[in-house]
Amino acid sequence: MSITLHQHDILTQFYNRNPIPDQRQIEAIAIPYGISIYYVQSWFSDCRRMGPEELRAEICSKKKKLEKQKRKEEREQEMASNKKITYYQHKTLTKFYETNPIPNYDEREIIAESVAMTNIAVDCWFFRCRTVGPEKLWQEVGEEAEIKKEKDQKELLETILQSKNQLEEQVENKTKENEELNKIIAQQATELTESKNLIADKNAEIQNLIKNSVKDQVNAQQDQAANLTTM
Repeated sequence: MSITLHQHDILTQFYNRNPIPDQRQIEAIAIPYGISIYYVQSWFSDCRRMGPEELRAEICSKKKKLEKQKRKEEREQEMASNKKITYYQHKTLTKFYETNPIPNYDEREIIAESVAMTNIAVDCWFFRCRTVGPEKLWQEVGEEAEIKKEKDQKELLETILQSKNQLEEQVENKTKENEELNKIIAQQATELTESKNLIADKNAEIQNLIKNSVKDQVNAQQDQAANLTTM
């Protein structure tokens, strides 16, 4: 047992009126407030030595140390129990962690209520998360079924992504093949057009030759007829 801050404030009022009470007065102070006579005697002795303000600061410091030690022991017990949590709880805690990695007691109470966990369980989770990070912590505290489900989802996602990449690669290859085919078709069309033009030119040349040949034959016949007439 030790003197609380509330008891310190009450004893300070008595101290301000009488810093050196006798045994009867100490008993009259101790009994109504449920404080042992020994602690009241020690408090007055310390208060005369240090003063009320400094003694209060020392009580606060001891209180914080005791709370810290208690939290440490509770954390160790909680971690030793190796309790598992759900994926929803872990993800919700992770969101709180990203906002504030070191919540105080009241904040942990709110967080604990939102995920249906105890304050010490939440405190333990945050402590471990600050040490190893959310992802590794999930491998430690996650329920096996939840971890397997998440692993299966990741594997499925990887398979889908792999299939997507393969499909994109196939489409890209087909596009390249089509581009090459279109180039070949365009080249053949150009060659065909050139061939048609060449044939047309040859036909025109042949027609001209035919016309010229016929004309020459007609002229020759006319000349021959004229010669026969003059004989």
